[in-house]
Amino acid sequence: MYQLVKTKKQQKNFERTWEYFCHKYCWYNDPYAENGVRYNLVNKRETIGTIEFIPYIPYSRTSTVEWKTGDFSKFHSIAKQKGKIWEVDKLCIKEQYQRKGYFNQFSEVIQHHICEHKPDYYLAYIEQRFYRMLKINFGLQIETLGKPLVEQSTRLIPISINVHQLIQGHDRVLAGIKTGLN
Repeated sequence: MYQLVKTKKQQKNFERTWEYFCHKYCWYNDPYAENGVRYNLVNKRETIGTIEFIPYIPYSRTSTVEWKTGDFSKFHSIAKQKGKIWEVDKLCIKEQYQRKGYFNQFSEVIQHHICEHKPDYYLAYIEQRFYRMLKINFGLQIETLGKPLVEQSTRLIPISINVHQLIQGHDRVLAGIKTGLN
């Protein structure tokens, strides 16, 4: 189950969960984007994970993918898209819920976001272990862009996800997206 972050309490739960990971892994905590769309992954009443989507603005200093030396805007497939690209940030799931079937909640969140905002691409820096999980589930729809960013405690893989290919290739995983887009 997931919840779209709308209330101050939901935002606090989002911040508490995400900032725990930032502290634990010595990650830089990007500011919370004013135009970001945030979701909490929830098990019963506990927030067990987070994900934030931010409209992508090429060359922006506030971009979570540009400043990390990714320079995503230099890729032709990205540069030609206007206003239909979203950054994925603050993606995490608590350790006690990893490898226990909760990954599918991210698919539900992505489905909701696609139906609501109709993106063409997602861009992100994804932690290496999470990247492997995405590749296993979504395969060729996950494209690596550039070299990994090595940080103090992790490797972040720069990726692009073509949403239309994702929908075509994974009807069973993201069931209902086509219906939501019609």
